[in-house]
Amino acid sequence: MVTTIHWLLLERGWIKLNTDGAASSNSSNASIGGLLRDSDANWLCSYSMMLVKDTIFRIEAISILEGLRIAWEKGFKQFDLSKINADQLSESNTSGDDKISETNEIISMMEEIRRWV
Repeated sequence: MVTTIHWLLLERGWIKLNTDGAASSNSSNASIGGLLRDSDANWLCSYSMMLVKDTIFRIEAISILEGLRIAWEKGFKQFDLSKINADQLSESNTSGDDKISETNEIISMMEEIRRWV
């Protein structure tokens, strides 16, 4: 599958956060990364880190949370979040019980974000 990504202009003062996560099919590794750009598409900062392999849902969620944490720590309060390969989150082949667990984990992450505000 080929995905074409286009830059959408933001209003002045807004920051764009792009995130992604990936898992290796032949090892126990996963990785996440992302970048922040200003309204003129100038690079502001980026991040990447290795994780222990987990479900793609959790890997992608951790990538988003880490990007939000970094943005907040750098003082960026107005940002647009772009999730690369967002289809993977909705097409996850996770079982019902695991989806409940992952939903609870996302709720915990959202509660953490609320504490930042």
